[in-house]
Formats: sequence, structure tokens, C-alpha cells
Amino acid sequence: MKTILRLASVTIFGLLSAACIADPTWDPEGEPIDEVEEIEEAGEALVCSSIGSSVVTHSCNHTTAGPFGSVTASASQSFSTVDPNVSETHKWWTVTLPGSGSSFQGTVKFRYGFTDDYVIFLKDPNVSVTVLDSVGNTVTKTYDIAVSGCANITRAIGVTLTANATYRFTLSDTTASQQLLIERQNGCNAID
Repeated sequence: MKTILRLASVTIFGLLSAACIADPTWDPEGEPIDEVEEIEEAGEALVCSSIGSSVVTHSCNHTTAGPFGSVTASASQSFSTVDPNVSETHKWWTVTLPGSGSSFQGTVKFRYGFTDDYVIFLKDPNVSVTVLDSVGNTVTKTYDIAVSGCANITRAIGVTLTANATYRFTLSDTTASQQLLIERQNGCNAID
């Protein structure tokens, strides 16, 4: 008798569960799910006025212990090849900019598999950085702040980026050699 009751309750529970999730475009309260709105809400940009000390320590360690990478930036913002790119996070990149005298400018690509907030850490506090999306529109920076506590990192720029989209970072400065590190953020005080 107990076996039959358990089987009956499992079957009824299974049918009720199936009815609740039969249409994945409706939420449990019977309202339609607007996937675009949910993605936008999940991707709200961070606006940081400072970067936490644990983030600075973690990132600073990459500037001395690596991993390290180097790339020569393209003189063109619209180059069609995959390289030059800085698509690895947690890597201290040395980027050589084309130019001469006191005018240097170059572009590198960045592509990553997560829609999230990212921070670009820079050694040179004066380098100009423009982030362009895949069609050439300027991506709005969520913050651009000074960083203290690390000799090799003086500035942090925040941007919200979409998974698997190709972005272009254009750097301009009076010196040809620039250094940067890209981290995926998990709040203003943590990184992934």
C-alpha cells in the first residue's frame, strides 16, 4: 500500500512540475518573460569610485609575476585580422604603439566569452584609451579613476562588454610603449 501511495504522489508531483515549466517563455506568476530586459538588467554597469585593495593586490601581482604578453598595435582602427589582440585576462600586456616623435597611437582587439563589467588597468596615467564596439561606436566608460597601492598600475577604466563580441582598444600617448592588464570584474572590490 505504501508503495502505491508513493508512486501516486510522485506521479502527481511530476505532472504538476511539468505544468509549471511547460512554457519557458512565462514566469511562475504567469507573466511573459522579456529576455532582452532581463539581460539588460543583469548587465547593469558598475560605477566604481575606487577599486578595492584586494583587486589592486591581485592585479599588481600580475605586473611582476605574469603571465606576460607583448603585442605591436595596428596603426589602423579597422584592421581585419584577429591580431594584434589582448584577449587574455589576468595577463600583463606590453603594447607597442606605432608613431614617431611624441605622437604614438595604435589599436588592439579584445574578445572574451562573458557579458560583464571589465576593468582595464594601465601603467601610464596619461594614455588616452578609446574602446570601440564591433561596428566602430565608442563604448561609454563606466569609470576612469586613479589607482594607488601598486607602482605599476596608476589608473583603471571600467567598461561593460558583451560576450563574444570583438572590441577595439585604441591607445594614444607621447610614448610608444604602454602596459595594461584586463580583468573581468565581480563588483568594485573583486574580480573573476
